[in-house]
Amino acid sequence: MSHSKLASLFSRDLSLKTTTLSESFSWHEYLEKNKKEMILLFYMSAKNLIKPFSVDEFVSPQAG
Repeated sequence: MSHSKLASLFSRDLSLKTTTLSESFSWHEYLEKNKKEMILLFYMSAKNLIKPFSVDEFVSPQAG
């Protein structure tokens, strides 16, 4: 996604949200519930580092 596209979305009231995954709410469930309304930007790695999502990398976040 380009900077100009992201800036355009923010100008139209785009908001950033975080979601905590758990044993009762998994990554798969999150994707199913939000797939039409989300733009994945960042995730927290197993080492607690914030990393950008990339189309070149498969990521499957876990609870915790």
